[in-house]
Amino acid sequence: MDEELNRALGFDTQRIWANQAQVQVTGPLAQIVFKESAQVQQDDGSVRQISKNVVAVILPTDVILGLSDVIKQVVAAGQVQVEPK
Repeated sequence: MDEELNRALGFDTQRIWANQAQVQVTGPLAQIVFKESAQVQQDDGSVRQISKNVVAVILPTDVILGLSDVIKQVVAAGQVQVEPK
């Protein structure tokens, strides 16, 4: 691939699977969207924030809430490192 295409696809950035999540609840169903964001230095020296959706999952709301509790427990146990924003 050429360099311009690699940059357009984000292949020239340090890969982090996901460092943000957003939950949208619509009654009995909820959607959780895992996002990746990074700062990319432009050719002119400026820094640009980029963000993209990595994966979205739609599940029953009670399942999403249960998943949230599990994630909090794993983080609290030190099993996952969370970088501050």
